[in-house]
Amino acid sequence: MNASSHETKIRQLVADVLASLLRPDGPRDAHGCSFLERLREELMRRKPEGEWFGTWMPYCFKWLDRPGHVWLPLNRRYALLGSTDTTGKTVHYDQHADLAVTFRADPRMIKGASWWRDGGGNQLWLYGDDPKSRRRYFERLANVLAAAEPMVIPCGRWGAAA
Repeated sequence: MNASSHETKIRQLVADVLASLLRPDGPRDAHGCSFLERLREELMRRKPEGEWFGTWMPYCFKWLDRPGHVWLPLNRRYALLGSTDTTGKTVHYDQHADLAVTFRADPRMIKGASWWRDGGGNQLWLYGDDPKSRRRYFERLANVLAAAEPMVIPCGRWGAAA
């Protein structure tokens, strides 16, 4: 088995595990709540900005003018994932193409992604300000990542100053 087929199998396994955890009839905790119900409760309780989720989880994908389907994941502050910069300084997204996700096909056509919003075709959101938009966030994210090429992130780049 070569490295790329091994990575593909691992990615599919992760997507399958996420999908099984996120099913309404998925595994239950000691109180009879599913992982999805607990996750929904937590996401509804928290604000999307601030905290870990708004810093480290993709809020949207910004299209980069590069060959192929290259999109940069951004956090709730429209900064690089992991960046807690709140100064409002301009992020030059094209300078961070090494952190972008390359999709095998146009991500606007990914089955099961059901993007929350499409910003004129060059920005795709996984959730919005309404807490209801986060109900299917992890399901959407799993479908999006399953459609991406294997990612190689340069060591030390996540969380770099925007």
